[in-house]
Amino acid sequence: MAAFPLLLALPPAALALLAALLLSLWVIFTRMVMRHEKDYVAAGTGMEIFSAIAVLLVLLLGLFPAQPNLPAAIPPEGWLIWLSAIALYTAFIFITYKSQQTAEAGERTVVNQLQIPFALLLASLFLSEPITASSIIGAALIIAGAIVCTYRPGMLHWKTEGIRLAAFAAILTGAASLADKLALTRIPLVLYAIPLYIIPALLGLFWMGKNIAPRLSSAFSRNPFPIILAGVFSVASYLLYLLSLSQLPLSQVIVLFNTNVVLTAILGALILSEKGNWQQKLVGAVLAFIGAALVAG
Repeated sequence: MAAFPLLLALPPAALALLAALLLSLWVIFTRMVMRHEKDYVAAGTGMEIFSAIAVLLVLLLGLFPAQPNLPAAIPPEGWLIWLSAIALYTAFIFITYKSQQTAEAGERTVVNQLQIPFALLLASLFLSEPITASSIIGAALIIAGAIVCTYRPGMLHWKTEGIRLAAFAAILTGAASLADKLALTRIPLVLYAIPLYIIPALLGLFWMGKNIAPRLSSAFSRNPFPIILAGVFSVASYLLYLLSLSQLPLSQVIVLFNTNVVLTAILGALILSEKGNWQQKLVGAVLAFIGAALVAG
């Protein structure tokens, strides 16, 4: 707890809001890279490499507070949860990078909120968590927000590859959020996060085969600072989210963390000049945020 005393002295709610801001910045910088990047595998792998370096430094330097009441050893079901999270997040990250070639930042973030109704369904099936009237209304508002954000008169915007991939990525991350919740009491969180970044980096390197060096070098030379910043923001956001989750009820964290929906819509217009249909995107983002708040109760 000695590391970053000012940061760790913040109230848990402030940590969740900071995590939301950093997630929005991650979306902005990855979109900044991907919208003009043909080699999304090389650029995405570069981001994951910097994320892996960042999370390893956090572990080695002891920058993340210890979790109380963890078991002495990871239980058998913990390994299954961990492997499931690795597979889900690995698929999610590369599908997300691909989707950001054609889906705008604000659109992708709103569509990604479809993870919440899916996670709600999984929690009901596997954790016996009740589905309330407010959560049903909230799920409907999230779906409505995704439709409002992406609807375009005279064209089927859902045929855009990036939008469809973002919807699929939302299903993956909805399932992964269940793994995150189950991991909280079974696995040290920084240790849990390490393969979520290292495995995608290694997979990307394997995917590029013999052309690793020229492809990575070429992608990095086109977007050096956005790639580095995206990698660091990804880790910082995720660890702050987990830290706030360890101190606050999940329902509160969901509401605070999902302010990133509105933040990303605004930042996408201001930083990326993605101002087309901006009123529509903002309405969709607000609907998705209200829906998340209702789901959280």
